[in-house]
Amino acid sequence: MCYLTADFSPYLPFCYSLFLETPDNAEKVNVTLPGHVIRQIDKYVTTHGIKSRSVFIASAALEKLTHA
Repeated sequence: MCYLTADFSPYLPFCYSLFLETPDNAEKVNVTLPGHVIRQIDKYVTTHGIKSRSVFIASAALEKLTHA
């Protein structure tokens, strides 16, 4: 089995305020990630004052998509 260790910080935009409220058109998805990745996300979210995992993942995804 292969495990991934990742530093997500380069993918986060500087303006978290865009995601402080859940937009009306938000959709729920289920994502399966290894436990150690979730723990890394939780640690980053906590230490950087990000509202939630969802905000973190949405920010990382949007940053990645804008630089694709």
